[in-house]
Amino acid sequence: MTKLCNTTIGAFTYFLFLTVICFILFCNTTVMAKCCEISINVNNNSTYDLELYGRKVKSRYIKDPTNIKEVFLTFDDGPSAGSTMEILNILKAKGVKATFFLVGNRITQYPKTTKMLAESNMCLAPHTYTHQYKTVYKSVDSYFEDLNKCSSAIKAVTGREPVNYIRLPGGSDNEVTSRENLNEIRKKLCEQDIRYVDWNVSSGDAAGPKISKETIEKNIISQSQNSKLVVVLMHDSDMKKTTVEALPFIIDFFKNNGYEFKTFDNVTPKEENIMKKIGVLNRAG
Repeated sequence: MTKLCNTTIGAFTYFLFLTVICFILFCNTTVMAKCCEISINVNNNSTYDLELYGRKVKSRYIKDPTNIKEVFLTFDDGPSAGSTMEILNILKAKGVKATFFLVGNRITQYPKTTKMLAESNMCLAPHTYTHQYKTVYKSVDSYFEDLNKCSSAIKAVTGREPVNYIRLPGGSDNEVTSRENLNEIRKKLCEQDIRYVDWNVSSGDAAGPKISKETIEKNIISQSQNSKLVVVLMHDSDMKKTTVEALPFIIDFFKNNGYEFKTFDNVTPKEENIMKKIGVLNRAG
């Protein structure tokens, strides 16, 4: 009996010892996280790099430095035969504006649609002319030749200069071209006072051939939690019908959460500074 009691007391003492150790470790982890301004819950007061056209990239946690609540809806790869007008009709019905990073050869293919975007006061910005990675990223010169051709196409069709913001195909830290080429492209863009725009919320609509409407909506909700300035990546393509289907929900979600809708033709210096700090604008390689 005495032996049993001693065993029980020993087990209890060991359990109590482990409990104390775990509590100490938890407290230390919490204090360290707080000191580093890194939240244990990734959705709490942080913004972070998400997926690169459906591919997960290295996460980088940065404290959100602003109290404003703004959202920039962006659409890549248009204009398209049908989806562009569907997107435009939804935006107009909801009373919001968006930024379209356009592909030059599609501008020449769908000039009337491009004019409709301009006449509706949407922000039009260059993506590239061909969107063919091997052509665009063959060299630094080939990138700028392609980019300038896209800018010329926008001006020729709409009669107005595109904004000084662009989006690199695959994002500014893509792995399509060499790191040396990408660094030189980014450097020359900055020298020409052209800002390159990434995103901190991805719809995930390029992660596969058909991403469900529900998945896109969940991506938007989960990735924008507690982020005060949001740049959303979506795609304008007839192959991305679920993006169009999810758009009314996306707009209502940001409206209901008190966000102001902005575009890249009215960005303030303060907003630019915030975007740079959170890795959305002119992100370092």
